[in-house]
Amino acid sequence: MGSLAGAALELIRIVIIAILGLSILFGIEQALMGEVLEGVRFWLALAGNLILIFLFYRNVWQFSGWYRGAGRQKLPGSVTKGLAVSSAVLLLLVWII
Repeated sequence: MGSLAGAALELIRIVIIAILGLSILFGIEQALMGEVLEGVRFWLALAGNLILIFLFYRNVWQFSGWYRGAGRQKLPGSVTKGLAVSSAVLLLLVWII
């Protein structure tokens, strides 16, 4: 498979992962909270969930996809920790606000 076709398939895969991941995470959060997230709480949860999906993609899922080009490497540990803490803070703010 050519690199362009692999990149196109990988882009489609990323979109599907994001949609499914956000659906699952929002479903879990709303079930735990017992209400639909709206306003600022929705945007905080969205940002926290997107960071989590990005972390999982860059550190795990990118190695099982179709794209085999250059630049496929895990995030540095300090970046991973910083993004994980940022995501946790954003998701905790959803519960506090």
